[in-house]
Amino acid sequence: MTEPVVQFNNVCFAYDQEEILHNITLTIRSGNMVAIVGPNGGGKSTLLRLMLGLITPIRGTVTLFSTPPEFARHRVAYVPQYLLFDPAFPITALDVVLLGRIGQHRIGAFRRADRAAAREALNQVSMAHLARRSFAGLSGGERQRIIIAQALIADPDLLLLDEPTANVDSRIEHQIYDLLNVLNQRMTIIVVSHNLSVVTRHASHVACVNRTASLLPLAELAETQRAAVHSGDMAVLQHELSCQIINPTESLRIPHHSGPVETNR
Repeated sequence: MTEPVVQFNNVCFAYDQEEILHNITLTIRSGNMVAIVGPNGGGKSTLLRLMLGLITPIRGTVTLFSTPPEFARHRVAYVPQYLLFDPAFPITALDVVLLGRIGQHRIGAFRRADRAAAREALNQVSMAHLARRSFAGLSGGERQRIIIAQALIADPDLLLLDEPTANVDSRIEHQIYDLLNVLNQRMTIIVVSHNLSVVTRHASHVACVNRTASLLPLAELAETQRAAVHSGDMAVLQHELSCQIINPTESLRIPHHSGPVETNR
């Protein structure tokens, strides 16, 4: 069995007094490609933020590569839905990719090795011919590939993507997932998506998240569940994986007080 990359052990998380995730226990192993699905507000992005160490659980533990997330960040890359930028700012596609190396040097400009790595990352996403083009002048699909290249320049062992095809057409969406299949041969990939019919054709596992979470190998889904997945039927998938059901008597009860909520670090 391959090594654990991401582990959640009895994790609960709340914003203010509202519990968002309840008693999450799951293990994602090296080489997995996990599709995280679920309704809006169900906790998918919160799950990613916990993996990134941007927030901490109020109960339970999260580990990456058997260490707390803050100690594993050099092995992790993150691709957001879109990159906020000033379209009037004169930045090229190559410059955007180079920003993925910005934390590697305390002082001074980017090195020759950084620029070589940026060109290689652009090659991996088939965007090398656009290296000198203005980022603002690229199409939505081209920008998304550039953002993925920015993540790849860090040579991660774990790649997290939050709705990476939300703003592209179906042809570009399939191309991006074909690219993720290639990358999955050398890194673990976790991708949040609403498009079940596309993402689960490429994933090895599906994690249904709606306050609770269930992680299953796609190969173990019953035929009716697989049909529901490929037809995009979220309701059937959630019902079959018991993702909508939570016993309210077992919900985390957070005492009300004026001070900050104590976190379990």
